[in-house]
Amino acid sequence: DVISYNIAIRCIANGGKLRDAEAILKEMERAGVQPNTTTYNSLLAAHVSESISKKWKRTIRELAASTANIEKLFNEIKNDTRIQADTFTYNTLLHFYSRSGNIEKAEALLNEMSESDSPVSPDVTSMNTMINAYANSGRPDAPEQAEEILNRMLAQSGDAFSDTYQSIISFNSVMAAWTKSRKPEAAERCQHLFDVMKSYKRGKLKPDSFTYNKLIHAWSLSLDENAPDYAEKVLEEMQSLYERGNFRLKPTSRVLGALVNIWSKSSRSNAGEKAEYYLRRIVRDAQTQNLSAAEQPRVFEFTAAIRAWANSGDPRAPFKMDEIAYLLLQQVERGNKLARPDKHFFGAILKTIAHSNIPDKGIYANKVVKMMKDFEIPPNRYLIEQLQKCHGKGDTGHRLEGKSLVAE
Repeated sequence: DVISYNIAIRCIANGGKLRDAEAILKEMERAGVQPNTTTYNSLLAAHVSESISKKWKRTIRELAASTANIEKLFNEIKNDTRIQADTFTYNTLLHFYSRSGNIEKAEALLNEMSESDSPVSPDVTSMNTMINAYANSGRPDAPEQAEEILNRMLAQSGDAFSDTYQSIISFNSVMAAWTKSRKPEAAERCQHLFDVMKSYKRGKLKPDSFTYNKLIHAWSLSLDENAPDYAEKVLEEMQSLYERGNFRLKPTSRVLGALVNIWSKSSRSNAGEKAEYYLRRIVRDAQTQNLSAAEQPRVFEFTAAIRAWANSGDPRAPFKMDEIAYLLLQQVERGNKLARPDKHFFGAILKTIAHSNIPDKGIYANKVVKMMKDFEIPPNRYLIEQLQKCHGKGDTGHRLEGKSLVAE
């Protein structure tokens, strides 16, 4: 019967044997069994899956041919009076356009679904697919368009967010679009979405770990002078919920690293203390908890903490720099590959020395150069400029030989 054929077609198509699945469809028709919407939806989904999985291996002509075949099958389903195309049919093609980067066709299809005479209406999956299409499009208006889709969902009569999981994804995807855009207002828009999400129907939608992480990340990219305060407020809420039993909201080393980064861009007098506090939390967690290799402290956090001290104007900056460098070297000795010093780390150290009031800056700078040689870090213009400042203008005490800074 049709159910048995549909199961066979779906299983074979999911196994990557698209041609065999099409052969079963022909056998089905020869046997006088009428295919239904499920039959063709399985084939359409299989064509889309194959096209997406192989798109990097195909030529432009092959990709165009694949797109034409998928659109042809979709139109056959839509126009066949014996078959009723459903929301899944449209969402499958919408997914294909989204993953293929064809944002214009995705927009047109969503608009077609939204017409009053359309046989189907967009659902949460349709909207999320379109939001993700915008988020990954790279278009200048991507975050605004993604948020407009979300607002359409919020304005719909009835319960547009009956599927809580999919609804959380909707908000998270729009926040991701704003964060990717790097627009000046991105953090404020993410904060607004976070607040709307929490207040929707008196807390029906609860932000998940991705929501909190994305909001803190957004504030870490912001140049707002109050960004540290906003980010810490989000972290405090996250920490409180974790301590009350929501273990999925445990602040990770990457969340704490974002706080280090935020404070590194602040000129407040306590910026160094704040950044170092979060850095030491990361180091402590790595020592006391069974963290994966990917969660270990990164050189990025150590560099950001040094910059925070340097930007704070605190006279203790060079001494704190020394402590932080020692912490990093301990991580390297423990085998943490993520903590291996890079040019940014040494640049932050040299800048801190150059702008400090400590005597004999050149002696300290020479030690930094030795460390650079030990870790095989080639010089660049910025490192040389900071080294010159440490030695005084016109007297670097060093010369460039090949790709190394060599003390004379």
